[in-house]
Amino acid sequence: MDKWLLMFFVGAILALFLPIVPALFYIVLLLAVVVALIIAKKYIFTGLLLGCCWILWQGFYYQNVLNANDITNSQLHAKSHIIEAEVLSLHSPRQSFKFSKGSSKASAKTNDLLRFNVNVTRFDYKTLKQPFIMRLSWKNANLLIQQGNYVTLHVRLKPAHGLANVGSFNYQLWLRAQNIVATGYVLNRKNQHENTITGDVISFRQQQLNWLTKILPEHSLSAVLIALALGEKQYISAAQWQVLTATGTQHLIAISGLHLGLVATSIYFLVLLCVKIIPLRHWPLSLLISSQIKEYLGQHNANFYAIALSLLITFIYALLAGFAIPTLRALFMLNLYWLARLLAINISLKRWLLLVVFFVLITAPMSILSASFWLSFYAVLVIFLLLWRCHFWLQTRAPVDNNTPKLQKLKQKFMMFIKGLLVLQLGLSLFLLPVTILFYQKISLVAFAANLLAVPWMSFTAIPLSLFAMLIMPLSESFALTLFNLCLQSLDVLWQWLTFLAQQPWSLYSLSGLQSTVIIVNVSLLLMVFFLNISWRYSFYMVPVLLALLVNYSSNDPDDWQVNVFDVGHGLAVVIEKNHHVILYDVGAQYPSGFNISDAVILPFLQQRGIKHIDKVFISHNDNDHVGSLTTLVQKMPIDELIYNQHFSTSRRATSANESIKIPQSACLQGQNIQWQGLNIEQLWPTSQTAENNDDSCVIKISDAMHSVLLTGDISKKVEKKLLNEPLTKPLTKQSLMVNVLIAPHHGSKSSSSSAFLQAVSPQYAIFSSGYLNRWHMPVQSVVMNYRKLGINTFNTAENGMINVQMSAGQLSLSTYRNDLFPYWFAN
Repeated sequence: MDKWLLMFFVGAILALFLPIVPALFYIVLLLAVVVALIIAKKYIFTGLLLGCCWILWQGFYYQNVLNANDITNSQLHAKSHIIEAEVLSLHSPRQSFKFSKGSSKASAKTNDLLRFNVNVTRFDYKTLKQPFIMRLSWKNANLLIQQGNYVTLHVRLKPAHGLANVGSFNYQLWLRAQNIVATGYVLNRKNQHENTITGDVISFRQQQLNWLTKILPEHSLSAVLIALALGEKQYISAAQWQVLTATGTQHLIAISGLHLGLVATSIYFLVLLCVKIIPLRHWPLSLLISSQIKEYLGQHNANFYAIALSLLITFIYALLAGFAIPTLRALFMLNLYWLARLLAINISLKRWLLLVVFFVLITAPMSILSASFWLSFYAVLVIFLLLWRCHFWLQTRAPVDNNTPKLQKLKQKFMMFIKGLLVLQLGLSLFLLPVTILFYQKISLVAFAANLLAVPWMSFTAIPLSLFAMLIMPLSESFALTLFNLCLQSLDVLWQWLTFLAQQPWSLYSLSGLQSTVIIVNVSLLLMVFFLNISWRYSFYMVPVLLALLVNYSSNDPDDWQVNVFDVGHGLAVVIEKNHHVILYDVGAQYPSGFNISDAVILPFLQQRGIKHIDKVFISHNDNDHVGSLTTLVQKMPIDELIYNQHFSTSRRATSANESIKIPQSACLQGQNIQWQGLNIEQLWPTSQTAENNDDSCVIKISDAMHSVLLTGDISKKVEKKLLNEPLTKPLTKQSLMVNVLIAPHHGSKSSSSSAFLQAVSPQYAIFSSGYLNRWHMPVQSVVMNYRKLGINTFNTAENGMINVQMSAGQLSLSTYRNDLFPYWFAN
């Protein structure tokens, strides 16, 4: 059975490596092969194929749920729609959440942006064959929606999609892991009543949240208490998340294995203690049990009561957490363990863990895409391996018998606890590095010190206090409030320690791709040596691997360079890299919500490449989609020089970017040349007389002896004509404009990309930087056809993700994120 379960898990993993989800015919064909193997009694391979089929079926169902409801992608975003749905998210916008004693509900302010999930059952007044989940935002919401409400909303929608860049958070992958099929926003229409609450029922969790908002005191850590009590983390502020991230203590906030395990163990031993004090025959429950059953249970079968109550309380705790995936995993583990204890079944650790993995994949198959899935199971495995491998160190050295003084027994138990805590925290801090780095590319250097105190502190104070307060709240609000106050006081003491650690400048270290690989290889080697008893002499076989990584990193030809056009939605951001130096051309947008391209795309990419500063930043013009995130970039990354057009120099954005950090600046003007890392940067436009609009964009050509790229901003056909026919400072011949790669003007709008200009530039590749299903329909199809008629290969960031162009001696190669760098069905 263990082999079959393991093969099922392996099959589920292998299914993730396909570039596309096969058609239903091939999935059914694979199931037919499974039947044939069962007939042939080759059962092990059936597990492999069934695991693969199960994940691929989920992928097929997800990708075809819209078509199954007769909704095409083009129909979805072409116009607004009326949906009828159930609200799945606990509601209370973070910006307006008030812990007020006077109100049981959170108030919605008019300037809040709400984000919530809904399960859609009717679409444009038609009942859906297969309901599906959408994620919506709502600005200036005029309704107070709560979890469990049924609502009718007027919305604009798009299929689930996200930016696709190296080093960045993959939003589309996150949406798929949550089974979210579409995203959009709610429309506010005056004099219409399309946005209404049709069913005012609220869920059990929403009721608990309403209670909490009514009785919780105003405290800076009340949001953390909400997370501990209900597993709801949306109210934790950005500053608090920074503390948790820097100290590696985020896992203490999510209700997961630690919390449920602690509650289950505490209840179990508490019941045994009560039974010892009060015999079972005096319990009220014993009056309802027949004499035969009572005789069977007896005084020595208190385990039945202890396990039953433990399961009940942990189930209630999981219910409070909304049966989130981490909570479900922990609940499966506990239930399987207690069931084995009740039935006296001997289940090995390996089978227990494999059965839990199997149940999780059956009930929540897309959770295999989440970081928490891998971190939780890997952490449990490491804990048991540490307990097994370090068993000798955790034993008491001095013999203990009935004659041993109680004080000495307590001292030995305390020392065992301290040693166990040290071994587990040190082992987890070290051996979790490969998975942590793989998903987050960051390591907390203070995580060991933080968790060494935080784990026992939370386990014995905040976690039990918050749970007990939730259980007692329906009976006595005053007593519950007292417990919540005690919980907040304990959190306050711990938070001072965590804040002190987080404020250390070296607390959180961001890793480049090379550093991540080296650490993962070394820690993986240490894992094999420590747990598998592999001799250290075999570690020398890994030396060539590490040397190969270092040589590959440092052996790039100094003449090679690359251009990366980021996927930034509607906007532009381009990085040119050579000899581990970079320049930027435009930096993308910043939005009212606070989301900006510098934080989301540019800085993570530079971190992954190990870039610590930027040589030059060219700003084409003053539109938000080209310059909006400059202020954030200036604040977080050293920049040697800022180059912009004359109108940007007097703009509000330029002033904002320079108000705290002074950067050397210069103007982008036709006729000026810059030599950078052996490349020639020609500034082709604007002139000093150019008017202030898209036509004042800074146009530059970057070239070496063989290859070149032209970056054009948002110039129109008018400027294209001037570049060809009316040079003001020097002749711009066909040869001076010809390039290998063209970043298409103005995202491919009708106002640009004239045939004469394209013929003069004659690029091998043209790249459109545009938003997915943007409202301007850029790049316009007729413009794209003009490029293709001239034999120009076109690429669109909205479809292809980030586009990388490598220039080396005698060779030019282009690769895209979705097709080459991360070509897996679950991320595209």
